[in-house]
Amino acid sequence: MMMTTKTNPVQKTTGLSRETLEYIYKNKLFKLFIPEKYNGLACTLPDGLEYIFETGQRDGDLGWCVNLGAGAGYFSGFFNDEAASQIFTDDKGVIAGSGMENGSYGFNSGQYLISGKWDKCTGAAHATYFTVNAVGINGKSKSFAIPRHMVNIKPNWDLFALKDTSSFSIDIDKAVVDASFSFEIGRVINPYAYPIHNMDFMLFARYCMAAAYYGLVDCFADKISNKFAVASELKENVAIAWHQLLASAVRHWQQLEVQQEIHDQDDLQQKIAFSAKKLFDQCMDIFYKHGIHLADERSEAHYALKNVMLASQHGLLK
Repeated sequence: MMMTTKTNPVQKTTGLSRETLEYIYKNKLFKLFIPEKYNGLACTLPDGLEYIFETGQRDGDLGWCVNLGAGAGYFSGFFNDEAASQIFTDDKGVIAGSGMENGSYGFNSGQYLISGKWDKCTGAAHATYFTVNAVGINGKSKSFAIPRHMVNIKPNWDLFALKDTSSFSIDIDKAVVDASFSFEIGRVINPYAYPIHNMDFMLFARYCMAAAYYGLVDCFADKISNKFAVASELKENVAIAWHQLLASAVRHWQQLEVQQEIHDQDDLQQKIAFSAKKLFDQCMDIFYKHGIHLADERSEAHYALKNVMLASQHGLLK
């Protein structure tokens, strides 16, 4: 894996560097959960999570983008072959998007007319498609994949960390897309789908988010390892949380392969929330005790800590 660097951690950027993106494309890190038919890796759940965790270990922004970009590849099982080929096959193909129902749609002659505004679309700077949710006049919600050229991107990420993730807002004004670019999460229609697509979306998303978060915390621990002895204890706790997550993923993947469904997922949310909070509290304790050394905005440790703080606010970790 590549180690990324930042020349000025506090400076706003427009996204991942060209070198980082080329590395992602070369290693298909946005294609972890896409069938091989569409140039994907078709990873098992455990293998995909390992990629996400490792990228987060090396750089928080990189791990966050891989988490959400690769996670969106999961949608490949819910499009027909022709649409999936258009959306996912490109070497640089990746989806950004929002789960909020902030748009509206109409339907006429096999096509949808979509308008709306959505925010916090991670990876907007490099996305080739955007997925959005919209509501029709009948009150029914639908999900759509919209080509980049139909999307107006607003570079307005004003939060205090994850600056390289280009988690920008988007506007769409009367975009016309074919009905085949509408999809329903959980309704597998692609002939090349594999067991990952039979997994409950929220369960899948929690796994990916937890793997990314544990990687971000480990990245912070690495940044302070040459200054604070407590870094080793933090890394040990990350390792415990990560191996528990991975063991659960292995068990659930085996169930998917054999039975095409998972029966014992109810407590995963609580386990992830407990581990994430424990790691967050430990990071905050380190800051409380050594904050003067971590408050320097020029340091990578400072930026890595802020990444942990911001990432902890994601609802899937609570």
